[in-house]
Amino acid sequence: MPLLQQAQPTGLLPWEQMFRDALLAAGRQLFEPMLQQRIDQIDRAYQPHPKFRPMGRRPLVLATLFGEVRIQRDYYLVAEGAGHCPADAALGLEGSATPALARLITRAAAQQPYGAASRDLAEYGAIEVDERQIQRVVQRISPDVESWLAQVPSSSIAVPVLYVSCDGTGTPMRKEELIGRKGKQADGSAKTREVSVRPDSNHARPSHLTFSQLTCQTGSYTPKCHPAGCRGLCRSPPR
Repeated sequence: MPLLQQAQPTGLLPWEQMFRDALLAAGRQLFEPMLQQRIDQIDRAYQPHPKFRPMGRRPLVLATLFGEVRIQRDYYLVAEGAGHCPADAALGLEGSATPALARLITRAAAQQPYGAASRDLAEYGAIEVDERQIQRVVQRISPDVESWLAQVPSSSIAVPVLYVSCDGTGTPMRKEELIGRKGKQADGSAKTREVSVRPDSNHARPSHLTFSQLTCQTGSYTPKCHPAGCRGLCRSPPR
C-alpha cells in the first residue's frame, strides 16, 4: 500500500495508526460505489406523487465511518421552496451523515462538549467531524429524542443527597415579554430576561449530571426538570 510505503515508523503506535488509516481508505473506496449502487436501486423503484416535480440528480458529500464519500441521488420538488430526496429517507440519512456515524456522534455529544466529542471521535476511530457538524446532527435528532424522554417513567427511589448549582445569563426577548421588567438601559428598561441553567447531581453518582432550565418569572423560578425528576428530585429529603 502506498500509504504504508511512504515512511518506516520506528514505533508500533505510528505504524498501527497508519495501518488503520489505510484500512479506512480501502473501506471508503469499496463503500462509495456500493452505496451509490443501492441509491440507484432506490431511485429506480421510487414512485413519486403526481405533484412531485423531478429536478434531476443532486450531489452530496456524505460523512461515513470510513470518511467522506460522494454520492448522487434523485431530487424532487415537493412544494415551493421544499424538496425531497427519496434515497435519503430510505437510507435513514441524518443530514449529511450516515446512521452509524450519527449514532456515534450523538453518543459522544451526550457525554461532553462538542469540541471534546470531535477530538475523541478523531482519536478513537479516526473520524473527522467538526463541532458545527456535531451540533447540526444533534439538533436534527433531538426533537425525536424529546418525545422519547417524555415517556420515560420517573424513578421511585429517592436519592439521599441532590446537589444543585446554578448559572445564569441574559436572553434577548420581545418587547411584550419585557413589560414591567427593570433593566440596565439608560431609561431603566430591559432588553433581556434572566435564564439559568442548573446542573443536578445525586450523591450516588456525582459525575452524572442533568441540566434543568429555570426561567426567572416575577422574582421566582419556574423549573423545567423532568429529567431531574427521574433522579428523585421531588423525593429527595430536605436538609
